[in-house]
Order: sequence, then structure tokens, then C-alpha cells
Amino acid sequence: MVAAMPWWIWLIPVAGLGVFVVFHMARPAYHRGIPFSGLQPLVRRFVAEGRDEAIMVMEQEGHPGLLQLRLGNAVETGRTVEFGLPFVDWSSDRFDRVAETLRNANFLQQTERTGSCGSVRRFLRVSCVGPIHQLGDRGWEMLTIAANALEWESATLFTVHYETPVGTRAMDLLRGLIRGRRVHLK
Repeated sequence: MVAAMPWWIWLIPVAGLGVFVVFHMARPAYHRGIPFSGLQPLVRRFVAEGRDEAIMVMEQEGHPGLLQLRLGNAVETGRTVEFGLPFVDWSSDRFDRVAETLRNANFLQQTERTGSCGSVRRFLRVSCVGPIHQLGDRGWEMLTIAANALEWESATLFTVHYETPVGTRAMDLLRGLIRGRRVHLK
């Protein structure tokens, strides 16, 4: 006769599955070969549906360079969208032009000195606050102004991915599974 396994032995595979789900679902999905004009609907959707503190990273394909948007916390009156540009080798000669062009377009900005943060000596943060239905267009406007100031060609292709706080995507999946719904994660 075989003895029954203790109940706590089942905790090991359940915990392992939980760790797998959290770390597997936290990895970003990459969308490759998107032209600059194809970023506009992605930006609007990101602003409308993205989680607080989520980041949308748009990397040039074949050349160094990236654009990024970060969502601030949602409040009653809307939310904050923040454009970021690092001062590194590929952006250094046009960094000040990007900052000036965005300032002339009436965007709030600040340039942070990063000190000993690797190769990034300064970081430009441009914020826009408002109702969610307007921020998608304002976020797109920030990206367009920056891309033009960086003198990137309109035919440039981008790889896009989204980063969220660790575990957020996994928690969305688990909530959906518990409620019996199919969950579409970005």
C-alpha cells in the first residue's frame, strides 16, 4: 500500500508555476518593421489603454536611436505622458535642438543631469498633462517634433516594445483566468 503524499508537497509545483507566469509574462513583446507613420495608432492606443508607469520604447532599426513615452499615474482630470530622450552618442549633436523645438511647441520640459549613470550624461524629460482623449495626439506630436529635430527619415523602421512594472501583465492574466475571460496583453 502506498502512503498518501502530504498536502504541502503540492506547494512546490504551484509555486514554480506562479514564478514562471510572473517572469514569463513580464517580458516585453517586440513588434518589428513598423514605419514611423505606423507608430501613431500605437501611441494613441498606448496612452488610452496603458497602465500607470508603463513605457513605450521605439527603437530605430539599422541605426542607433530610440524614442520613448512613459505614462504617469491616472488622475480624475486625465494623466501625464512623458517623452524621454537620453544624451548619448547618437543624440548628442541634436539634443539641444530637440529640447528647443519642443520648448517652442509649448511643451513642459526639464533636462536632468545623470552624473555617473553610464554613458547617459543628461536626460530630457518632456511632460504633457491632460485628458486621455487628447494625450494620444499630444504624445504623437512630441514624437514627430523630436524625430524631425533628430533629422530621422520618414522611411525609418522601428521596433516597438512596452515595459510595465514587473508582475503587472501576469496579474492581468491571472485576473482574467479567474474571471473566465480571454485576456489580450500588450
